[in-house]
Amino acid sequence: MRQAIRITVIWSLIVLAAAESSRSEERLPFSDLQRLFARNKLVVAILNYDYPPLFTTSESGRLSGSDISLVESLAQELGVAVEFDRQAKSFNGIIDRVSQGKADLGLGTTLTLSRAKRVLFSKPYMTLNIALLLNRVKLLEAGVRSTLKDIQQIRHTSQKIGLLAGSAYLDYARQSFPKAELKEYATLPELLAATEQGELLAAVRNDLTAQLYLHHHPASIVRLQLFVDRAAKDYVSFSIRPDSPHVLSWVNHYLFVHQIDLSAGDVLKHYRGGGKPK
Repeated sequence: MRQAIRITVIWSLIVLAAAESSRSEERLPFSDLQRLFARNKLVVAILNYDYPPLFTTSESGRLSGSDISLVESLAQELGVAVEFDRQAKSFNGIIDRVSQGKADLGLGTTLTLSRAKRVLFSKPYMTLNIALLLNRVKLLEAGVRSTLKDIQQIRHTSQKIGLLAGSAYLDYARQSFPKAELKEYATLPELLAATEQGELLAAVRNDLTAQLYLHHHPASIVRLQLFVDRAAKDYVSFSIRPDSPHVLSWVNHYLFVHQIDLSAGDVLKHYRGGGKPK
C-alpha cells in the first residue's frame, strides 16, 4: 500500500513539474521579450516627417510605405501591436530614442560603427548604394564637362556638398570631399531644393531616394545629374535597444526565415504598386 502511495506521489510531482515547465515556456525566459508581451506592443521610432518610399502619411493620418509594411508584418508574427514613435528629427535622433529605451526598435537606420556603440543592429534588411544628385551648372564649374563617371573627378572640390542633419553619410562626405564645405539640412525636401537651385554642387543621398526624386520630378533631369557610387554601400537595418539581445535574435531569425534582403529596385517596385517587398 505504501509502495502504491509513494509511486502516486512521485508521479504527481512529475506531472506538476512538467506542467510548470510548460507554463515557463509559455511565459518565455527572456526578459526583453517578456517586456514586449507584457505591454503587448512594439514601440517603433521613425522620423517626425515623411520619408518616402519608406514611410509616408496619408491625409487620414495612416502610415504606409515599404518599412511600415515590413515592421507591421514582423510585429504580427511576433504577436504584438505596433506603436509608432515620431519624436525623432533625424536618423541620429532615432538612434537616441532607441538607445535611451524610449523605443524598442528604430526604422530605416543605416548601420555604422559609431552608432553600434550605442544600439544593437539587426542584419541589414536593405542594401543601397550611396549616390549623389549633382547640380549640372556647378558640375561644369568644377571642371566636369560631361557625365560624372568617377567620384575622383570632384574629390578636390571646394564647393558646397549637402546632406541631411544627423546623416550616416557624413563620414563618407568628409572622406570623399576633404576640401568641400559640408552643409546640413533639416529635411530632405530642403536639401534637394537647395541642390536644384544651385546652392550646392551635390546632395549626398542613396540610390533609392535619388531615383525616386527624379521619378517624381522628371523636369529636374535638366538641372540634376545622378551618380551612383557602387563601391559605397548603405546597409539599412533595424536599430534595437541595447538591453534587448533576444529581441535582436528574434528579428534576425525573422529576416532569415523570410529571406528579406531588399534593394532600391525592390522597394521602388513596391512603391509603384508592383507588389510587396519579400
